[in-house]
Amino acid sequence: MPNSLPIPEAPDGHAWVRPESTPCPACLCHTERVCTEHDWHRASRPEYSDGTPYTEPCPCEEAAVPEPRTLTATLNGTTRDLPVILHRRGWLTGQLTTLNGHPGAVFTADIDDLDQPAHVRGRFEADPDGAHQDDTGTRWNLALQVSHGGRPGRITGWAPPRHADNAQPLLQQDEFGTG
Repeated sequence: MPNSLPIPEAPDGHAWVRPESTPCPACLCHTERVCTEHDWHRASRPEYSDGTPYTEPCPCEEAAVPEPRTLTATLNGTTRDLPVILHRRGWLTGQLTTLNGHPGAVFTADIDDLDQPAHVRGRFEADPDGAHQDDTGTRWNLALQVSHGGRPGRITGWAPPRHADNAQPLLQQDEFGTG
């Protein structure tokens, strides 16, 4: 709603001006608010002083792209290498999750009000004393509390490996959730 309200004239010859936004200390292309709040999708694409569009990718935006990693995890005496994602923005910032969909539902969990275990994704939190280690040497702990279809549950073990000829899940979790 820019300019939708009339702006009264300033007294004594002063002009009403909007204060300048604080530039981002890490990039030349956005304001600090845009990069801090990850609002790149709402920001207009910046331009150079001559009006030429800014063509370089924003370093802040590039740094927020999830990073694929491999995690070696042991649960109930069985060790597996898992493809995981390190989240760099949003409510999962600094945490690992297993992949989306069927490939990421590598754990079984007992879910409240369900008669059988469900396949769920896993979420890992960084911990220097963690039981699991990724390919960069960072240690992680598995968050055992999960949510499946809005119901709380607890991870109890590994889901059986899926094969192309036997891809029937027990109950597949549609959304990632934490308890």
